[in-house]
Amino acid sequence: MPVNYSETNHSNDDSKLIDKISIVLVFTGAPFFFIFQLLDQTYLSYMVIPVVLGFLISFFVNRLGYRNLAILMLVSFGSLAAVFFSSVLGKDAGVQNVLIAFLAVCTTTLPARKKWFLFPATLIPVISMTLLDIFNYRFFQRITINPTYLKLVYFAIIISTSVIIVSCIRFYFLESYKAKRKLQNSNESLQDSLLKLKQAYLDF
Repeated sequence: MPVNYSETNHSNDDSKLIDKISIVLVFTGAPFFFIFQLLDQTYLSYMVIPVVLGFLISFFVNRLGYRNLAILMLVSFGSLAAVFFSSVLGKDAGVQNVLIAFLAVCTTTLPARKKWFLFPATLIPVISMTLLDIFNYRFFQRITINPTYLKLVYFAIIISTSVIIVSCIRFYFLESYKAKRKLQNSNESLQDSLLKLKQAYLDF
């Protein structure tokens, strides 16, 4: 007699996953403040601050129980930041690659039962990538930066993108494993209780 994994447990697992990914986004975004400071790009370093704050706000929004809103905020803040920095630094900086990571954020934080929300959420990074290509990365005024420094930004972006994607996949499978173990333990506990009840009935 198997136990169905309740909606409450699903929600708790989803919430934990969003918490973890929010923290990863904070810690992968924050170093760019110092990177741009080292490159003497003070304006860009200050623009990192609202992005990181946006990820932190998303974390607390999720803590309040608004999971869908938290995911939407994470993806929106990240996509807008990618569009801005891609336009300012140009395609060679590779900032647009972060949008791929936010597709991973959508697909791992949103369960299959919420297809109605998964589609519009994934559209945000997809539309952002499309618009960048259509308008040739010219939404904002381009900043001239030393090619060597640009290469440094590029490698930092690749590392950050990889960390986000790997973290999303790892957290997703870890939470799935925990959920399966919890379900298995519940079933075993129920079976044990039923056997004890049956034995008590026979003894009676």
